Amino acid sequence: MKKILRKHFHLIFIGVFIGILQMFALTKVQFIKGQVLNVAMQKNMNELPQVIFKLFAAIFIMAIFGYLFSFVNCVFMERSSKSLRELFFQSFLGCSYKKYFYLDEGELMAKYSKEISVIEQNCFSLVGTLVQMVLQILFVSAALFYLNSWLAVISFVILVAPVLVPKIFQKKVSNRSYDKMSKVEKNISVVNGILNGFEIIKNFGIEKNIFENFKKSNDNLMDAENEYEKSYAVSTGVSFAFSLGSQALIMIIAGFYIYFGFLKAGDFFTIAGLIASLRVPLYWISTMFQTLIATKPIRKSVFAFIENNIPMRETAICNPLDNQQDLSVFVEDLSYAYEDKNFILDHIHLKFEANKKYLMIGESGCGKSTLMNLLLNYDELDSGRISVNGIDIKELSDMEKIITIARQEAVIFSGTIRDNLTLYDTSISKDEFLETMLKKVGLNKFVTEGLDYILEEDGINLSGGEKKRFSLARALIRETPILILDEPLANLDGENMEKVENLISDIKNKLVIVISHQVSDKLRQKFDFVMELKGGRINVETLPEA
Repeated sequence: MKKILRKHFHLIFIGVFIGILQMFALTKVQFIKGQVLNVAMQKNMNELPQVIFKLFAAIFIMAIFGYLFSFVNCVFMERSSKSLRELFFQSFLGCSYKKYFYLDEGELMAKYSKEISVIEQNCFSLVGTLVQMVLQILFVSAALFYLNSWLAVISFVILVAPVLVPKIFQKKVSNRSYDKMSKVEKNISVVNGILNGFEIIKNFGIEKNIFENFKKSNDNLMDAENEYEKSYAVSTGVSFAFSLGSQALIMIIAGFYIYFGFLKAGDFFTIAGLIASLRVPLYWISTMFQTLIATKPIRKSVFAFIENNIPMRETAICNPLDNQQDLSVFVEDLSYAYEDKNFILDHIHLKFEANKKYLMIGESGCGKSTLMNLLLNYDELDSGRISVNGIDIKELSDMEKIITIARQEAVIFSGTIRDNLTLYDTSISKDEFLETMLKKVGLNKFVTEGLDYILEEDGINLSGGEKKRFSLARALIRETPILILDEPLANLDGENMEKVENLISDIKNKLVIVISHQVSDKLRQKFDFVMELKGGRINVETLPEA
C-alpha cells in the first residue's frame, strides 16, 4: 500500500494544494454569509449588494476548486488501482510453478476481482476525501478560534467524541469482515469447480446435488454478509447519533453566548455554518475508521500475497549457458516423493545427450511428467542432482531459455493466431515463417483464414487435435536447444499423426524428449533411446542407427 502511495505522491501533493485553496474559499463563504446577515440587520442597502456579490463569487471559486480537486482525486484513484492490479498480476507471474500448483483458483480470482475492488473503492477513494476532510477541519477550526477561542475548544472537544466510537466496535467489525471475505473465497471456489466439472454434472445427472451444494455455500456467504452488515450498521448508527447530539449541544452553548451578548447574530450564523462544516468531516473520519477497520483483513490478504511472491524480473539475468547450443542433461541419483507417499522416482541415473532423441514411455502416474517438471526446476529434489553441461539447474537463472515444453493439454489464449504462435514475441514477425509452420503441423485452413484470425479463450473454436497441433507449432518456433513434447500425437487422426511424426523425425540440432504411447514403429526407429519408467526406476533401450 505504501509503495503505491509513494508512486503517486505527486498527485496527493497537487490535491493538497488545490484543497487548501478550496477550504480557504469555503471558510470565506461562511464569513461572508454572516456578514450578509449583519448588513441586512443594519439595513445598510448600499453595502448589501456588494456583500451578496462577494458571496456568490466566493461560492463560484469554491466550486471551481472543488471540481479541480475531484478531477485530481479521480486520476489518483485510477492510477493507484492500475498500479495495484499490475503489482498483483506481476506478483502472480512471480509465483514458482510449485506454489501456483497449490493455489486455490477460486481464492485467487476472489482476490483479483472482489478483494482488489474493495481496496479500490474503500481505500484509494478515501485518500482524496481524507485530504479534503483534514484540511476542512484545520481551516474551520482556525476560523472558529478567530471568532471565539473558547467556543472553538468546546466545539472541537464535543465533536471529536463520535470519532472514538468505532474503536468500541473495532474487533467485532474486523472479525465479521474476515469471516465474510473467507466465505466469498469459498463460494467462488465452489462455483469455479462447478464450471470446470459441467460435463460430468450433466453426464451423471447430478444437477440437484450440485445445486444443494452451491445453495449451502451461498447461504453461508449470505449469513456472513448479514452479520457483517449488522455490526457495521450498529457502529455507524451510534456514531451518527453521537454526531447529531454533539452538534445540538454546541448550538445550545452558542445560543447562550448570544443571549449574554458575547456574539453578534451574524457571527452566530457564521459559527453555525462553520460547526456544520466541521461536523461533516469529523463524522466522515469516524466512518472512515470503520471502513478501514472492516477492510483491514482484505488489505492484509492481498498485500501478503503480493509480498510473498518473487517479483517478475525486469531484465534477464545472465545465464552461464546463454552462448552454448549443444546442451546435455545429467540426472544423478535422483529421488522424489509427494507428501506422505512412497518415492515416485527412486535413485534414478540418466543422461540426455545433446542433439539426441529420447522416447519416454510408462503407465499413467509412473512419474514421467514429474521427471519433466524436475528437469524444468519446478520443484525441489528429495535427493540427487540435475545439471545441464555440468551446471546445477539451481544455479541457472532462466530455464525457459534452455527448455521448451509442449504439454498434453494445449493452452490457447484469447487472441489472434499470430499472437498464439509467437506468444506476443514481436521479434518473430515474418508471416511466411509462421504460415510454413502451420502447414507443417497440418493447420492449412488457418493459413487461409489469415494470421489475424481470432482464437477464442481456451480454443473453444478449435478441435482437440487442432489445439494440440497449435501447441506443437508454438514449441517448434522457439529456438531452445532442448525440446520436451508431452503426448504430441494424442487426439490426432491418422493423416495428421503422420504429419506430426514426420515433423518430429525432421527435428535437427536439438535434444528432444518425447513422452508418448502412440508412436508408430517407423517413428520409434528415429529415436536414439527408449526409456521406460516403472516402479520408480527407469530402463533405457538403445536403438540401432537407422
